[in-house]
Amino acid sequence: MLSWATNQFERLSQTVAPPPEDPAGRFAYNCQRGDEDGAMELVAQLPHGVDTVVVPTKSQSPLHVSCQSSMLKLTRYLLTQPGVSVAKVDSEGNTALHCACMSNSPGAMEVVKLLVGDMGANVSAKNSNGQTPYDVATLNVIRQYLLPLQLQKETQEALANGGQGLIPGMDMGGLRISGHTGPPPPTMMGGGTPGMAPP
Repeated sequence: MLSWATNQFERLSQTVAPPPEDPAGRFAYNCQRGDEDGAMELVAQLPHGVDTVVVPTKSQSPLHVSCQSSMLKLTRYLLTQPGVSVAKVDSEGNTALHCACMSNSPGAMEVVKLLVGDMGANVSAKNSNGQTPYDVATLNVIRQYLLPLQLQKETQEALANGGQGLIPGMDMGGLRISGHTGPPPPTMMGGGTPGMAPP
């Protein structure tokens, strides 16, 4: 009974909004429906390859859409194509990493790791709203993965700018931040625990 209802709903939805006929529209449609193999077959038919805009309302490339759909195999394939860029942004300033982080699919984490670990995607890239991939992430596991990477990247960028944006006097493992005018930070005398009186 349920399969009959599903089939009827599918038929009705295709009558009301039939699937697109152009390769770019079909690519986005297949990604949205979870048809990774169907989307992969369409890559060769895209008029401008990986630079084809497949979601015109957002100016999204095939890589944006495959990442947002958490399609690891398709994303990996697209990353081997000439001219692809993980830094390319859509109309809202989102990179492929932003799009991958917006997914709440179980496969999203693997796509994020591929983009960051293998392709060097910028974890501190900001979209048009000033949000990093961490800021738009929907899954906690992705946020936990990105946070230390983003903090490390932002600290390195701040150190390259002479420590601008970091707390004056902050000790970064032997690197002193310039502009420190206050007293030295408190130290532990005698190796005790803070707030505990020595024996």
